[in-house]
Amino acid sequence: MSSSLSAVDLFHWVPAASLQTLREHSKVQDYKEGHVFFQPGETGYALFLLEEERVETFRTSGTKKLIIAEPTPLAVFGEMGCGGRFMYHCSAQTTVPSRVRGVPRISIGKQLLIIRIRAIPPEELLYL
Repeated sequence: MSSSLSAVDLFHWVPAASLQTLREHSKVQDYKEGHVFFQPGETGYALFLLEEERVETFRTSGTKKLIIAEPTPLAVFGEMGCGGRFMYHCSAQTTVPSRVRGVPRISIGKQLLIIRIRAIPPEELLYL
């Protein structure tokens, strides 16, 4: 699924060169059932793209578990860790063996900055 990023709505506006850079900086990995990607309060380090199988995002309160979402393949999760205070507000874990692509937050930030700079007309770059 090397083109998986371009198939995601979140990235539909991203230029091909930036998508290629994000692909190169991301890592696809197979995880066992029960792998925990993040928990509430942890600093976000990546945005995740479910490539195969299943993941769930959830919150817990005592012994109760509230499932927030059960992303399907090509869904993004963990995006809250890549903006604002860079904190995850829930947990995410695999419910079966799954393949997930992790895109580092820093790579996303760099590509967004490059895209913004390229959108500035050249004559205005002199005034930055």
